[in-house]
Amino acid sequence: MALFEMQWFGDSWGAPCNDPDLRVDTPIDLPCVRCRAPIVGGDRGFLLPHVESRLEGFDFVPVQFHTPYGLTKASHVTFRPFHLGCLLQSLGIDDGDQLL
Repeated sequence: MALFEMQWFGDSWGAPCNDPDLRVDTPIDLPCVRCRAPIVGGDRGFLLPHVESRLEGFDFVPVQFHTPYGLTKASHVTFRPFHLGCLLQSLGIDDGDQLL
């Protein structure tokens, strides 16, 4: 698994992204990035890498980024949860539940 690869949680929905090596425990009680509702047992979705400049109570991995000017700026990468339907809606798929 790559360091910042998208991961998934919950029961498999049979998509190619449901690689067993990328499955993680459901992040119970963390808020979904899109709808802000907490993730609960039985939810399905993704953990996506999120670059941020300050800590917000999430586990983080310190990384270095190069700007267009050749400067290096320290930041942090966290993994933020999305419900499956919320992520599909964020991608412009309004009726994502019908795809599952």
